[in-house]
Amino acid sequence: MEAGRVEFPVLPSRVQIPPPDPQAVARGCTPQACLAAPVRCLLVLAGSGFGKTQWVADWAREQQPRPAWFNPGHQEDDAHALLVGLRGAWKKAHECDTTALDARLRAGFPPERWGASADALGCLWEGAGACWVIDGAHALEGQAAALLCYLMTYSSADTRWILVGRPPLAVKLPAGWRERGWVQEVGAEQLRLSDDDLRAAGLDPAALASADGWPLAVDALRRAPGGVHSPEESPLERAWESTPAARQATLLACALRERFTLDEAALLCPDQPVAEQLAAAAREGLFLRCLEDGSYTVTSPARDFLRDRVRSSGGLAALAGRTAPVALHEGDLDGALDYLLQAQDEAAAAATLERVAPAWLAQGSLARLIAYTERLAPGARGATLRLCYAEALARSHQFERALHEFNALASLGGALRGMALLGAGKVLVDTLQPVAAGRMLRDAYRQLPAAHRPGVLRLLAENSLNQGDTRRAQRYRQLAGSEAPGEDQDRLEARIHLRSGQLDLARQALLQAPEGVGGGHRNETLLLAYLAALQGDWNSAELLARSALRQARAQGAAFEESVAWMRLGHALQLKPGADAAEIRNCYSRARTLTEQMGAPRLQAEALMGEALFCAHGGEWARSYDAALAGLDLTRGAGDEWLTAWLQLTCAVAARLGGHPGTDAFAQAAAAQMAAVGDEFGSFLAGYWAAPVPFTDSPAEWAWIFQRPTLFGPRGKSEAQSTEPPPPLQASLRIGLLGPIQVWRHGVEVPHKLWKRKKARELLAILLAARGGFVAREQLWERLFPDSSPQAAARDLRVLLHALFEVLDPDRPHNAPARCIVRRDDHYALPPGLEHGLELDLTDFERFVELGNAAAAPEEACAHWQRALDLTRGDYLQEYPYADWASAPRESWKQSYLDTAGRLADALARADQWERVSEVAHLMLQRDRCWEEAYRLLMQVHLRAGRSAQAARVYDQCRQALADELAVEPSEATEELYAQALGP
Repeated sequence: MEAGRVEFPVLPSRVQIPPPDPQAVARGCTPQACLAAPVRCLLVLAGSGFGKTQWVADWAREQQPRPAWFNPGHQEDDAHALLVGLRGAWKKAHECDTTALDARLRAGFPPERWGASADALGCLWEGAGACWVIDGAHALEGQAAALLCYLMTYSSADTRWILVGRPPLAVKLPAGWRERGWVQEVGAEQLRLSDDDLRAAGLDPAALASADGWPLAVDALRRAPGGVHSPEESPLERAWESTPAARQATLLACALRERFTLDEAALLCPDQPVAEQLAAAAREGLFLRCLEDGSYTVTSPARDFLRDRVRSSGGLAALAGRTAPVALHEGDLDGALDYLLQAQDEAAAAATLERVAPAWLAQGSLARLIAYTERLAPGARGATLRLCYAEALARSHQFERALHEFNALASLGGALRGMALLGAGKVLVDTLQPVAAGRMLRDAYRQLPAAHRPGVLRLLAENSLNQGDTRRAQRYRQLAGSEAPGEDQDRLEARIHLRSGQLDLARQALLQAPEGVGGGHRNETLLLAYLAALQGDWNSAELLARSALRQARAQGAAFEESVAWMRLGHALQLKPGADAAEIRNCYSRARTLTEQMGAPRLQAEALMGEALFCAHGGEWARSYDAALAGLDLTRGAGDEWLTAWLQLTCAVAARLGGHPGTDAFAQAAAAQMAAVGDEFGSFLAGYWAAPVPFTDSPAEWAWIFQRPTLFGPRGKSEAQSTEPPPPLQASLRIGLLGPIQVWRHGVEVPHKLWKRKKARELLAILLAARGGFVAREQLWERLFPDSSPQAAARDLRVLLHALFEVLDPDRPHNAPARCIVRRDDHYALPPGLEHGLELDLTDFERFVELGNAAAAPEEACAHWQRALDLTRGDYLQEYPYADWASAPRESWKQSYLDTAGRLADALARADQWERVSEVAHLMLQRDRCWEEAYRLLMQVHLRAGRSAQAARVYDQCRQALADELAVEPSEATEELYAQALGP
């Protein structure tokens, strides 16, 4: 959705100083007297009928330069809308250049992230001795109230603020202003008319004594002497009783509008002589006033009075429906939408909102767009509105909800399917989920017209980079440049160099990049901070990270802020004497932000940094936990590059903690680094795999031994190898892909040797950790949730002994356990073949990788088939509802289905359709709703001329999707069904 230049219209009544009221009684006190130094804020707070607005307006019209006047007009909690209104008010009072502010308003910002835009607004009056009047300040709530407080807090000392409204205000005054004497408050007692005020206006104080100085009552008594006896008795009620019925009808018809013209009033009450009735009401001045331009406004106290009468008569919905077109004619979109919703005309409200949604999205009025859309029933929202709504959610960092909306819209098909797929793909790229993002973006590329394709290709390039495939990223980047040569093609250069291990080239590219090229995790300053940490320049890393953090917080950029906290944590753990609590806080803040954004994948780098910090601090078990948690995230998202670095982190923690699986971790990291083509990472993996430091390391990496770096050694003791414990003498194989099975020396352990059922569950929990440590307290909670700590500790010892008897019955008496590794009340199984332990899951993953890397299709198919043949059932299927097994199970299932899909595609290209059918049925055993498998079966039947059977497969697919997911089959499946039905 490309946005052109967007104007920021504001209703004139919001930014104009109200005209004088010839009948108003002047007061002796003025705002000028109340604004004596050092007062910076004047609060004018009282109920309806005290003439607050007129009192301030009479003073403001005489001031030079004139104050900027703004009236929110209705309850306002949208910071963007308030900024637009304040911009209009300042431009009304002062000619100025708003280019910088306009650019930020067009770009928009997420809710609660308005700091930079507020600063741009404040620059307009800096040093100008400005004066602001916020009339109706009680209408500001939420983020709008917080924004006004921010503007006041950081305004110059010569700026004056006058807040007019009814108490209490949601706007909090800046801290310390009252204590310093900077706030003056004027209330009802000061606004009452004194006897001197009445005499100066030629009125008899004795005749008006019953009004007690209440301006509204004084005005009513002047028209109906003796009709009001106390301020508590409403003069509006008394006056209404004597108002002619025709005038009452006209006033009620206009009650919802704050300002209207004679023509608009005629539309609201076509059967009344409105000109005569309005003129008469304006002369009385109690309910209505005539403005300088000939338009009319309902007085502030009368507005609530008239609306209450409409509401009590039950005619509010009908009146709102008649008023909505008038509001639209005047350009009051908020008012029109409110009226339509009050009138319960959802169709008209949805149509109106759909027309303005693209402009609001371009302006950045995200909270307003989201709020009005959610007031509509889902069924009333059109496709364009849904697309804008989803984009607003994404820009507001509500990623999960945005993705749900994009996917739902894409499933409907139609003209906007491509844009919905693109939106979903971009959310997945931003939240670093490359496998899912790649599918979405490739589908979007096929759906979208040529004008959008270069942008999709650039996203595909970035997504390939996130996945660790630098060659494919380069290819997409080149294609994007060929389709749109005028577009900037240098955006990914630095990240490509970084992910291939060419650190100096990456730094050079970043320093040459134009300012502002990257955002989020692409931010140049943050990338430079990461490079500095990798190369051991903690001072530069800290300065860059803190600079990026300040900028991110000022601009309200949650992505940049979360990454900045991570990069600051990296820098501080290299800084001599840094506070450990501050380092932990950095990673904690980063993880909290990512959780708030609904982007848990972004936590992986924070977990990696925390794991390195704990490993070098001797907290090895905690280090393993953090690294393995990060690995779960990156593997699930398909980020092969960061997976390689997290595997290296595991190797670092294992080497420093004396873990017996060090070599396995290091070898896995080395293989992964080679697969993603990261030269620097490969060198580090080799270092941590070696028992002693390199003495003849390449010159380009020599600095790794000269200073502490993020992934290098940080002291002489860390360069020494740690000998693993003696391996198990017995060859042990465990099966996880189905019911748990254990073989010793090739012979399956009989079920009767498992003396305790929970010993199998303990083994399953340790296996699910994949070589990582599990805290003792976690084992207590998972195995004995209802037991006391003392009982749980006792029972755990019993289970461990039972497990030793199954896994290592030949262990010498009183010898330390060889099948279970313990570190600081944390437990783990030693991974890797070199320690006598084989897992069918490890073999599955190895065959999958061999198949993916194979050059010949026949060889690839053989490896993939061997991986599928290892499967006896679901991963740890004996524990289908265990929380600790759900994430690895889903990760494995996705890998299984992806592998089966690749195998089926290869078999189809080889015209082996019977084997395709076998693989498709295997896929459906794992997931009844796997639509790709149904399509494969339909293709098998169609190629064999079995159209009726293909149609039955479609019916099975449709039923499964409806039962499990409440969705319809995709367009691709429908096309195959159409082929089955024939011409």
